[in-house]
This record gives sequence, structure tokens and C-alpha cells, in this order.
Amino acid sequence: MLKRNTLGKYWTPLVNVILWSISIIFFCAGLLKITGSLLYNYQKVTPTFWDSLYFSIVSFTTLGYGDYHAVGFMRFVVGLESFAGVILMALFGLIMAKKILAE
Repeated sequence: MLKRNTLGKYWTPLVNVILWSISIIFFCAGLLKITGSLLYNYQKVTPTFWDSLYFSIVSFTTLGYGDYHAVGFMRFVVGLESFAGVILMALFGLIMAKKILAE
């Protein structure tokens, strides 16, 4: 019998998906802050941590407002962050749907 907080045979608890998402967002925000690889409206700026966190959340959720842009190697990292965000958000939706249908 499956636990209520798991997904099928993969035994993926919902809390793991949430913690991985938060970890990826903060890790990428830290990298962006350390490297200073953000452009704001195509102008080089020194990003604050909050700017980096904002850009990381927007990238993770694939919203892409366009006010900030990553440059250099961080473009590749942000692309991977977006890919991970798509997968983790889909997994979150799948777990929630499974929980709703199981009740």
C-alpha cells in the first residue's frame, strides 16, 4: 500500500519535490550573485541577492519577464535551472493530482 504523500512506484514524497525546488532556486540565485552575471535592461549592474533571487524564481518557473538577462556561462546554468523547474513543477502537479484523486 502506498503512503499518502508518495507518487506511485517511485516513492517520491511531496516534501522532497518542494525542498529540491527551493534548493535549486537558492543555489542558482547564489551563483548569479557571486558571478554578477546579470544584465538589467541590457545594462551591466551589480545585482543584489534579491535581484538574483527574483531572476532565479522567474527562470525556474519559466515566466521569463525579460527585465533581467544572464550573461556568459550563467546562461547555460539558467537554462538547466529552467529545465529542472519544468520537471519539478510537473512532478508537483502529478503528486497533487494523485493525492486529490486518491481521496
